[in-house]
Amino acid sequence: MRQALWSTVLVVLVLASPAWAQEEGVEDFPPPLPPEGEEGGEEYPPPLPPDEGSGESEEAMPPPPTAPATRVKVAVFIFPELEMDASVATEVTAGIRRGIRADRRLEWVDPSSVIEPPEDEESTAARGAEKLAQAIEYAHQGRWRNVVADLDDAIEDFESDLGNARRRDLVDATMLWGAAQCQMRRTRVCESAFRRVVTFRENVSYDEDLLPPGPESVFEQVRDETLEGPRGSLRIETEPPGAEVFVDGRFVGAAPTRAEGLLAGDHYVTLKMVGYERQVQRVTVQTEFEDTATFEMQQLDNYLALQHALEPAREEMGQPRAGDGIRGLRGTLYADQVVLGDLSRIGDSDEFNLILYLYDLRTSHGLRRIERQLQWDVPNLAAVEEITAELYRDVDLTGRIRPVEEQLPLPPREPDPFYRTWWFWSIVGAVIVGTTIGVVSAVRPEQEPVIRIPF
Repeated sequence: MRQALWSTVLVVLVLASPAWAQEEGVEDFPPPLPPEGEEGGEEYPPPLPPDEGSGESEEAMPPPPTAPATRVKVAVFIFPELEMDASVATEVTAGIRRGIRADRRLEWVDPSSVIEPPEDEESTAARGAEKLAQAIEYAHQGRWRNVVADLDDAIEDFESDLGNARRRDLVDATMLWGAAQCQMRRTRVCESAFRRVVTFRENVSYDEDLLPPGPESVFEQVRDETLEGPRGSLRIETEPPGAEVFVDGRFVGAAPTRAEGLLAGDHYVTLKMVGYERQVQRVTVQTEFEDTATFEMQQLDNYLALQHALEPAREEMGQPRAGDGIRGLRGTLYADQVVLGDLSRIGDSDEFNLILYLYDLRTSHGLRRIERQLQWDVPNLAAVEEITAELYRDVDLTGRIRPVEEQLPLPPREPDPFYRTWWFWSIVGAVIVGTTIGVVSAVRPEQEPVIRIPF
């Protein structure tokens, strides 16, 4: 009987366990990781090291998350409030891009490059690159006239197809063309070529692997004289406004903007805008006055498809898990993660409120939310770059990702029903135990009295 009583008590304690009473179907943030063998792979890596001063030794601290074998592709979209100038959002995006490129684990995804039609392998710039390669072979053989003839055609091809031409190819072609002129004792023509390159590429150096050693002293003299020459400025405008503006590969702001301190002569302006064709144009900077260069951006054929994909993503921004709209960006942009931002002006000041949300498109997890205020009387890309580094601090990029300490807000959770609480089953257990003891006591037979007879 005593064994039966303890068996009953054990069953009651199991039924009263809080783990059994946990409600099914309630999804916490982040959702539980899939078991090993299912999508997502192995279990989440060891937790991050404890804070300093926790008393744990360095040997006892778990290793940091393992960096992925390939870089994680990240796309960024900043949504300004409706009445805001788009130029601030463009400049903030440029700062985030700098922060992403500074992290060797990450790779920036340019949305316009993804939706643009692929480059034609038979483009004019591609033919120019072939002629450059042939000219380099002639240079190794000392056939300078052939070098000049091929590079005349190559430079013309590059200039007529600047959108597809590599700046490095244009620099190499012009420098080799000038060196070949020096080899044929055409010193003034040689100096003019070197001066043209230094004007738009101030940090250029003499490549001894590509160029013959003789003209190096001429190049150094021309470079020193050119860098001390007069400078001017250029104003760049686009229609529609807000395009990213690069002059000679250096970001100068969002159109309309000004590029200052440019050496007098030819420079190359590159314009980028999400949903529009990338443009590269050669412009001439004067020292007597500031010229204005105006460009009309050409909309891509896939622009409307990109806009259609971004509309639901903007509505879902801020949710703890990526919805269909945000997840759909992975198929559109071939990105692993996306940073969505909400940008609004604070009153009539030059201060802006920036909220960034980091989502992993592979797991649908919302990883982190950061809200910061920016002083933007002048573009401060360094400040945005620091915010980007903070956004990615302690984030595991292996694809088995759970949020870090600063996470998106939890959705409200309904209270557990009374029949799934620990106190309800504790009361039930006590009632069962009491009833069992009572029944056992009631049914136990009475013992007959023992009569002792003295002898």
